[in-house]
Amino acid sequence: MSENNIFEGIRVIDASTVLAGPLIANLLGDFGAEVIKIEQPSKVDQTRSFGEGTWKVTNRNKKAITLVFNNEKGMQLYYQQVSKG
Repeated sequence: MSENNIFEGIRVIDASTVLAGPLIANLLGDFGAEVIKIEQPSKVDQTRSFGEGTWKVTNRNKKAITLVFNNEKGMQLYYQQVSKG
């Protein structure tokens, strides 16, 4: 592990929707964490409304999936992501 990857081996689930959450998850990814960005179709990350460039910057180095949390299959997929590691 290099000095710049102090969070290597840690998985972060980013289900945040307001600027501070995506930025913090982004910083954890910059330092080696595996970050999974999860958005609901009805409640997307608010940085999308700031323009495509802002969303891309605050969500760089993240894997992204869209899940519907109000059904059983969506929740199963969410728990699978949380329990991996």
